[in-house]
Amino acid sequence: DQPRSRGLGDVYKRQVLERWTKWHQCVLLDDIDHGSSRILPLLHHRLSEHAPDHPDLDRYKGIIRRCWYQNQQTFHHLTKVSDLLREAGIPVLVIKGAALAHTVYPHPYLRPMDDGDILIPRQHAEAAVDLLCNHDWRPFHDSSREAIKTYAIRRDHSFNFENEQGNGIDLHWRLCLVMTPDETQQPFWDAAVPFSLGQHSAQTLCPTDHLFHACVHGIVWNEVPALRWIVDSLFILRQHEDSIDWSRLVSHAKSHSLCLWAHEALSYLQQEFEAEIPSSTLEELASEPVTNWQRREFTILTQGGPTGLRDYYM
Repeated sequence: DQPRSRGLGDVYKRQVLERWTKWHQCVLLDDIDHGSSRILPLLHHRLSEHAPDHPDLDRYKGIIRRCWYQNQQTFHHLTKVSDLLREAGIPVLVIKGAALAHTVYPHPYLRPMDDGDILIPRQHAEAAVDLLCNHDWRPFHDSSREAIKTYAIRRDHSFNFENEQGNGIDLHWRLCLVMTPDETQQPFWDAAVPFSLGQHSAQTLCPTDHLFHACVHGIVWNEVPALRWIVDSLFILRQHEDSIDWSRLVSHAKSHSLCLWAHEALSYLQQEFEAEIPSSTLEELASEPVTNWQRREFTILTQGGPTGLRDYYM
C-alpha cells in the first residue's frame, strides 16, 4: 500500500519505478515465463498508478482483458458446479484463486487462475466424482472415475476435471496435499465465512486458514514458478492484518505435521517482503520437532527434481 505521507509517497513511487525499470531492462515481455506472466495484471495495476504514460501499458491491457475473460469463465463454471454439488447435498467451500480474487484483491481480474478450486468433505468425494462425470466433466489424464475413487481419493488430496471447452475444476477433499485424518479437516469447515462470487453467494476459508493454505500449498515445487502464493499471502496479510489468529495457524501446522513448511514460508515472507509475522509464531513453529522422514518429504516436495515430485504422486 502506498504511504499516506506525500514525501514518503514520492519515495515509494520512485522505488516502484526503479525496480520496474531494472526488471524491464533484463526481461523481454515476449519471453516471460508463465509463472511471471500471472503477475502481469498486478504490474499493470501498479504502473497505471505510478507511470500512467508508460508505453508498455497498452500491451498489458491485452493481458488484463484476457485475464478478465478467463476468470469470468472460471467463475461461471465454478458457480454451476457448486450449485450442482449443493443440490446433491454435498457441502462446498470455494478456495484458492476464485475466493481470494473476490475477498482480498482490489479487483477479481488481478488474480489469474487456470481453474476453479472446490473443497468438499472426503466422505462425499465418490459421489462428487460421479456427479461431475455425469455432467460432462472429464477427469484429467484420461483417468477413469473408478481409478479416482479407488486410488486418488485414498492417496491424493484433489483431482482435476475439465469440460469440452477446456475449463477446469479442481475438486479437493483434503485442503493440504499431506495425508491426515479426516478430523483435521473439520476446523476449516467450522470457521468458514460467506462471500460473494459475483452475484452468487458462496462460502470460503476464514482469513487465517487462507493464509495457512497459501503458504503450505504454495511453497511446494512446481514446474511453473509458484509466485502467486507470495502475492496471495501478502494480500491476505494486508487485508486482515488485525484478524489473523496466529495460534490457530500454528495449531493447523501441528495437526498436519507442517510446522517446517509454515515456518519456511512465513520466514521467507518476513525476510524478503517485510511481512509482519510475529516472532513468537516463528519461534513456536521452529521449536516443533521434525522427524527425518518429514524433513526428507519437505526437501523432495519443495526442491523438485527429475523424479521426486512425480514419484510422490504416481
